[in-house]
Amino acid sequence: MADLNDDEILRLYLDESLDAEGMARIEKRLRQEPGLLERLDQIRTEQIDPAVHSVGMAWISGRLTCPARSEWTQHFSGVLEQPRSAYLQFHLEVVECPFCQANATDLRQRQSRQKDSKTNMADRSARAAGWLKSD
Repeated sequence: MADLNDDEILRLYLDESLDAEGMARIEKRLRQEPGLLERLDQIRTEQIDPAVHSVGMAWISGRLTCPARSEWTQHFSGVLEQPRSAYLQFHLEVVECPFCQANATDLRQRQSRQKDSKTNMADRSARAAGWLKSD
């Protein structure tokens, strides 16, 4: 793929002819390079009749590869089966999906707040029972 120019790579991306890592690299570059995104739009306009939608475009725009929030919760709790958990890590670290990164950040923050809240509640209960001395 290194010897292909950007237009050829973008056409392969639109045709969904790249492997998963290649697709992820292009998606990452598209988020980082506004000019490349503009070129992708130009190529898409040249290739696709506006009245026709590809399955790939519906897949991307519908975020069909994005795991559900409940699945992210299972992943961060350590109860999700390994193959699926590995895909979620890939989705975060390689694809760097901004929607799922935001979801992951929110869930991690909530999990941290819940742990703090449970610790504080346990400390208050222990103090009330006389098991811990007050500060």
